[in-house]
Amino acid sequence: MTELLKGECLCGAVKFQGIPDHGITICHCGQCRTWGAGPYMEVDMSTGVSIEGDTLRWYRSSENGERGFCTTCGSSLFWRDVRAGDAMSVSANALQGDHGLKIKSHIWVDDKPDWYEFADDTSRLTASEFTGGR
Repeated sequence: MTELLKGECLCGAVKFQGIPDHGITICHCGQCRTWGAGPYMEVDMSTGVSIEGDTLRWYRSSENGERGFCTTCGSSLFWRDVRAGDAMSVSANALQGDHGLKIKSHIWVDDKPDWYEFADDTSRLTASEFTGGR
């Protein structure tokens, strides 16, 4: 997919756009679930990402990652690996319109609680499988 997608936070103070690398990945890790009140549905974007807005703040949530959010409305918007340059993921739920992206995989499924399930038939990786045992 080479279509430019746009998104924004709930109040509209932070806007972003970029070209998605692939479909939606759903992360079930405890940090993502606490941060967004449910699994983080993300779209990787490493091409042409631009962000506007002075209410965006970054929170270093682990040794490897940081999370971007709007300080006005609290929207959870971005996750980025601090070791990976400009590559980041954006919240699929913050994208505008019917973007047409489909779920491609689930990660950290060994951290998912038993009280919810997804019906799709896509790949499911444990934390160790996703990180390569790191």
